[in-house]
Amino acid sequence: MSDRIADIVRRDLDALPVLPQDRWLPPKSGSRRAWSALFLGIGALAVLTAAVVVGGALRASRSTALESVPPASRATTAPPLRITRQDVLARGQTLAARVDRIEAKLIGRDQLDAIGFGAAQGELFWVVAISGDVSAFFGSLLPSPSEIRHGVYLYDARSGLVVAGTAGTDYWPSRFDRLRDESLAADSRTFGATVVELRLPDIVVVRAPVDPGANSTRPLGEWTLRADADTAYTWTASFKGGNAFSLTEMSRFLTAGIAVEITIAGAKDVDGTYRLEHIRNFSR
Repeated sequence: MSDRIADIVRRDLDALPVLPQDRWLPPKSGSRRAWSALFLGIGALAVLTAAVVVGGALRASRSTALESVPPASRATTAPPLRITRQDVLARGQTLAARVDRIEAKLIGRDQLDAIGFGAAQGELFWVVAISGDVSAFFGSLLPSPSEIRHGVYLYDARSGLVVAGTAGTDYWPSRFDRLRDESLAADSRTFGATVVELRLPDIVVVRAPVDPGANSTRPLGEWTLRADADTAYTWTASFKGGNAFSLTEMSRFLTAGIAVEITIAGAKDVDGTYRLEHIRNFSR
């Protein structure tokens, strides 16, 4: 802004009429001629300096005005939200007359072919697997609805809408277990532990090796874990299994001293807890 004002000032000065020297300089005194030129230079410098100051003030005013605008009204793009694991599990339950087991995993487009949904539109999905009575959802689409024992549903993770579905006669779809769950942290760790105590509704304390990945002697320590809306709660019994929808519901299978497998985010939160991503009971 200041450069533009300076250019305007120079242009206006250049546009002034140029008079003969005998009209504006004394004819005899060289010192007076020098002083007149000096005064003219000082005047021009003062004008240019004022322009720079004005330009700087305008820039500062514009910057202050921008900072005073609430962040929500600025031209920024917020990251798209997605529904949580517990949200999509609740939606999935409505598709079955009876649910024996239900689990969900977050996947990207690169895993669609592995689950048989390669033609689906979108970038991020929840895959929900249900074991139970899911025949009502598929109806006459399959030749023998009465033999259907599981359903696999693909939800758009942004909108929460079902975009595809398939079914099978096995108790559980094995291809679901081979999917990579994108809801897990990049540095997540899975290891065995024993339950010490629960602090409902969202805290479980377990005893596990201080460094689960160490090959040397591993002293035991207590880990404080915090559950959230993306935490998975499951149990395994023989080749079957089941799940819960909250730590409170899972608490009957998490008595003190019971063995569990946990998956946690690798980084500790500021409150000293670790995010609990998955807890599985093998001894129900």
